[in-house]
Amino acid sequence: MDEKPSYELSQEELVYISQYLNGELGAIEQAAFEQRLHTDPTWQQKVSEVKTLRVGIREANLVDQLNKWHEEVRSTNGGEAKARWLHRRWWVAASMAAAVLLGVWWGVFSEQSDEQLYQAYFVQDTGLPVAMSGTDTSHYMFYDGMIDYKEGNYTDALAKWAPLAQAGEMTDTLRYFSGMAYMGLEKTELAIEQLFPVASNRLSAYYEEAVWYLALCYLRQGNRETAVALLKRIDGNEHAAELLKKLE
Repeated sequence: MDEKPSYELSQEELVYISQYLNGELGAIEQAAFEQRLHTDPTWQQKVSEVKTLRVGIREANLVDQLNKWHEEVRSTNGGEAKARWLHRRWWVAASMAAAVLLGVWWGVFSEQSDEQLYQAYFVQDTGLPVAMSGTDTSHYMFYDGMIDYKEGNYTDALAKWAPLAQAGEMTDTLRYFSGMAYMGLEKTELAIEQLFPVASNRLSAYYEEAVWYLALCYLRQGNRETAVALLKRIDGNEHAAELLKKLE
């Protein structure tokens, strides 16, 4: 059971923290806010809670948009399309489908460069749902970094995850999302270093995703041969099969 926080977050504090996160404070107010953030552990927890709340609101909005899109698809197909539960790993597929509807798809080109193909198929993993409850330090550090990851602050996320790696707590989950953060920063070589061990472990829960993104990394580097070999491991994935046809 989740433990109730040992502090109360007032409406005034919620507004104040939101103004800080939105960059709406003046220079003096921001300096005072950040000074308190560095010296007050309870204040740090409150700021993390508001960040989590903001991420949740944004995710709820994305779910609502996807649900509306699914309704449009069903109405277009005369009600024949079947609704499916969206597991986290299929958010990538949903994002690609949305891109097709918006016309952002490179398939109109008969011959595409490696970079064009990479840009066409790369969709950043949205991350894991954030759960900040509990007293376990490692658990807290990981999800605190996940908040930054989900907000696109990949450098901050990696900085918060670094102590976990140094302490020997490098799980497949941490490796995978570290690799994704490096991809978000366009540091392909570092992304490969993180994704490779996960993509080499068929028992990993992130095996298929890691293979897919590792293939994209090698493709971006111009190494089509390795990219093709990796995609063949997951050719049951429709996007992998589609990309294979374009590469072979």
